[in-house]
Amino acid sequence: MKQDIRRAQINKLQRNAGFMEEWLQKGVEDWKQNMAYKKEREQSQLEFEYKQAQKFNEVTVHKIDDATREVNDGIDQFEQTLKDNGINPRVTKDYAERALAQTLSGGSPAKAAMRT
Repeated sequence: MKQDIRRAQINKLQRNAGFMEEWLQKGVEDWKQNMAYKKEREQSQLEFEYKQAQKFNEVTVHKIDDATREVNDGIDQFEQTLKDNGINPRVTKDYAERALAQTLSGGSPAKAAMRT
């Protein structure tokens, strides 16, 4: 009778140990699978963020190029307008100072330029 009880307890312990071993093994397998999913998710997130950063950089570079082109075109157009009106866009410092002084004194810089 004691041996039967003891044998039943040993069987119960062995079943519990087997269950714990299976449970632990299943937990490790699930953990590995979850880590693989996590790695895939993180990789996808990094790829998405990288593509977003690339797109942002491309848009920024395009805007900077457009602004640079607009400024350069605007300067060229401004200088051409000056030339069309008979004004030299590449004036010297002395000429600019003389014209400013003439204007401040009430004279016309264009007339002063004709005299010199």
